[in-house]
Amino acid sequence: MRKILIGFIGIFIVVVAVFCLILRGCGPAIIYGPEGSSSKKPEPIYNPLNNEQLTAEPEQLYIVSIDNNPSARPASGLTFAELVYEVPAEGGISRYLMFFYGHSAEKIGPVRSARPYMVDIAREWQGAFIHCGGSEAAYDYLRKQAVPSLNEIYNSPYFYRDKSRRAPHNLYTDTELLAKAAGDKGWSTQIIPHWQFADAAVLAEPAADGAAAEPTAATEITIRYKQAGNTYQYDEPSGLYLRSLGGKPQIDALSERQVKVKNILVQEVSSRVLDSEGRLAIDLTAGGRAWYFVSGTVQEGSWQRASLSEPTVFLGADGQPWQLQTGNVWIQLIDQNVKFTY
Repeated sequence: MRKILIGFIGIFIVVVAVFCLILRGCGPAIIYGPEGSSSKKPEPIYNPLNNEQLTAEPEQLYIVSIDNNPSARPASGLTFAELVYEVPAEGGISRYLMFFYGHSAEKIGPVRSARPYMVDIAREWQGAFIHCGGSEAAYDYLRKQAVPSLNEIYNSPYFYRDKSRRAPHNLYTDTELLAKAAGDKGWSTQIIPHWQFADAAVLAEPAADGAAAEPTAATEITIRYKQAGNTYQYDEPSGLYLRSLGGKPQIDALSERQVKVKNILVQEVSSRVLDSEGRLAIDLTAGGRAWYFVSGTVQEGSWQRASLSEPTVFLGADGQPWQLQTGNVWIQLIDQNVKFTY
């Protein structure tokens, strides 16, 4: 009887061992969790503005018109925006358009008025355009619902005034307030990627004729609007361009850090004065010259935009779209009144 009992115990141990091996993966896969769940990892989501990985797809892109009058400086939110346009405005000043899609910012501003060419830019990205007031031409454009828009004059709960600054250079918002506005108004837009991203090695790939591509060195860039002289200085350790304004490091009032940029696109446009106030009309479909600065180098090319319903395409000398590097992007619109050197 003892031998028989020992035999049964041995068989039982073997059966248990085989069952454990099956559970550990030596047999059919066993999936735990809710019915129909899968162990397959979801595809990563990348921000189309800067190629950074996101934890979830954002519901709305916000494009905020920002004051760059000397009395409005320093601006808040520049180091948090994934994409920034700097555009000419009347009187030789410039304005910023800050883009927020995956990033949040606790203070954005000072928020300022709309111009038609700013709406043209928002239109190609289909983002919600955030502003305070505007020219009559801009109002006419926005009444046609070219893009979702939020005007502080009629939507003050989504904005606030900083009492430490003087009006009209003291109006601010933040991404939490803008998300509330999007929810209240039913906005939801997922933007379509405009450009391609690549590694730094792409810049050193052989040209089409087999010759080694040698980008021109460009460690310093100067862009001078009449009331906004900008300088970018390349910082090799970080691989970024450090931005200065008026001869001093440009500091974001929110982060208290100097503005640093990975990709700089300079887009040459033509403008004309519309009225006695000096307001401008800027043609954003004519095409023209363009320059791409990255990693201390520059490439010359061109830009094209088939219509205001289409995106702007930046092309290299070979006619192929430029491939940007992962990181924030600044686009500098320069007209015939802006001095540009590198």
